[in-house]
Amino acid sequence: FKRINDRFGHPVGDRVIKTVADTIVGSVRESDVVGRYGGEEFLVCMPHIDAVAAREFAERLLAAVRGLDALDFGGAALTVSIGIAVLGPHGQRFSAAELIRRADAALYRSKDEGRDRVSLDALNVVDAGRLLHT
Repeated sequence: FKRINDRFGHPVGDRVIKTVADTIVGSVRESDVVGRYGGEEFLVCMPHIDAVAAREFAERLLAAVRGLDALDFGGAALTVSIGIAVLGPHGQRFSAAELIRRADAALYRSKDEGRDRVSLDALNVVDAGRLLHT
């Protein structure tokens, strides 16, 4: 995001933030809550969803952002990195702060592994008998 601001200016960066926010809000269920967490980071709280469904949502969101018209942003192709943590996937109890910390760690793994991808918190690796991410 810093590269977009540096290369195209803050007005374009502001349009990127608004467009990505609108894309997220347009992608969630009515029961979900979307918020801007800081800078270019957003937080999506999705009650009653497991790791498999969360990953499927994240993959659809990734595709939606990739599909945004780069010409609207001075030619800058948009990508997102997503980290997922699911509350108590195996009966664990987490505080909200711990859940956010776990999602943030997964987000940074997405960034470290090349960006424009989805990573799942380590406790959510296996859900519903399906291997999701190692």
